[in-house]
Amino acid sequence: GALRYHIWDDPAKPPVREAVAWVQSQRQADDVVVHMQDASYVPALYYAPKAAGDLVDAGQRLWLAPQAYDLFDGRITAAGDLPTDGRVWMITMPAYMDVEQRTFIEGWQIKCKESLVFDEGAVRAVLCKEGGD
Repeated sequence: GALRYHIWDDPAKPPVREAVAWVQSQRQADDVVVHMQDASYVPALYYAPKAAGDLVDAGQRLWLAPQAYDLFDGRITAAGDLPTDGRVWMITMPAYMDVEQRTFIEGWQIKCKESLVFDEGAVRAVLCKEGGD
């Protein structure tokens, strides 16, 4: 059931496929792509495994055991290990953020300059140019 949900088009589900495709069309070679939730990361691993990026561990409860993401070539990165400069794409699903994720995002937004934004309500992708322009 879960796999079918992510494969078949359905106007009622969040536009994760579109967000991932948009980020792919805008990103540069050295850009970092991260997701704040499994809800966007798991479909991204299906739709674009080489461009899915990492899942940020900000202390939230994960859907799967960390070892399960390895089966799909997924990576989990601790929030403190994100780059401090360069271009970082952050993909979020605002309705699914818990306290730890909201706290992390608030701190992240203070130190970066948001540039390109894909915002379809349920899914948001933002390019953050950390440490400068």
